[in-house]
Amino acid sequence: TDDNFRRATFTNFGAWVDISAPGIDILSTVVGKWEHYYFLGIKYWPSSYTARYNRMSGTSMACPIVSGVLGLALSVAPGRRKQEYLNCLYSSARDISDVHGNA
Repeated sequence: TDDNFRRATFTNFGAWVDISAPGIDILSTVVGKWEHYYFLGIKYWPSSYTARYNRMSGTSMACPIVSGVLGLALSVAPGRRKQEYLNCLYSSARDISDVHGNA
């Protein structure tokens, strides 16, 4: 979804989707490129990546949000049945089926 709870243009949707999460313009960590440089005619490669932040969109940005919420539930209340975790997730979600553009 976007920040107005509308379905993203790239998303999967239909009656079989149980829950959705924000996936547009999400701030995420990214790894810099392995760029080589030359010093005195010798090619060198850096020994580590450069960490940065960037905004990205996609289902790969939305999926970790749902997974993270379920992971937190598992850490707070371990040993519950799967359906109990799902019921908690669904009962705390917002129904966006009536938001313009989600039909």
